[in-house]
Amino acid sequence: MNDAYDAAFNDISENIRPLLVQLLAEHTELAGVTPETLFINGIDPASGTVIDSQSLLHATVHRIIERDPPEYHAGYPHAGVFTQAYTFDDAFRVEPTFQAIDFWYIVGQAYDAA
Repeated sequence: MNDAYDAAFNDISENIRPLLVQLLAEHTELAGVTPETLFINGIDPASGTVIDSQSLLHATVHRIIERDPPEYHAGYPHAGVFTQAYTFDDAFRVEPTFQAIDFWYIVGQAYDAA
């Protein structure tokens, strides 16, 4: 990244984080989870290797900076929501009560409020 992106990321993070905390609080099954500790992780379906991981905070801020509203695609069955980055270990999975569509819904709510 570059200095301008980093500065924008830090400013937006500081401003959007309280809203993300509030939105997460509406999900009692996520007690103790923060925007920095909730991740959407994706795998390569052929190899089973985790190929992508983004925290809720990072995904939201990135979408705001890029002016790219979040979308949910049916192709997301190869993604899951976890409390640890770069894993697909069921011990860290927060599903089935909170799924990828829920993750992106929160990103969308914060995006719309920004």
